[in-house]
Amino acid sequence: MSLFTPLRGAGLALAFAITLGGCSQPATPTADSTPNPGASQSPATKISIAMQPWLGYGAWYIAKEKGFFTENNLEVELPDFDADADMVAALASGQVDAMNVASHTALRMIEEGVDIKVVLLLDASTSADAILATA
Repeated sequence: MSLFTPLRGAGLALAFAITLGGCSQPATPTADSTPNPGASQSPATKISIAMQPWLGYGAWYIAKEKGFFTENNLEVELPDFDADADMVAALASGQVDAMNVASHTALRMIEEGVDIKVVLLLDASTSADAILATA
């Protein structure tokens, strides 16, 4: 009997979300932000997304460099952390608004009762991640 069921697979895929929000105050606009000329005239919304060095998070840096956040009236900070525990502490204390985490970290946080919301799934794969087999 396989350990993989469609429901479990969907749950694990959802848990592989890498951007999590919760435990912190929502991002608030700042008076010193410069709005994009094509965007509304309201101040840019600031958001800080914690992450660890991993090639898969490169898209965040590319989006920032290409101005995608600015085009959408966002001011995004991408602080680096060395350990999951440091990111969780920063999220819980309000130092960051969201975080990129792997599935095992998201599942552990949920199991420990941390109030998080999965808001983005960065990577979904149907192969090369693990082998599921009966013993």
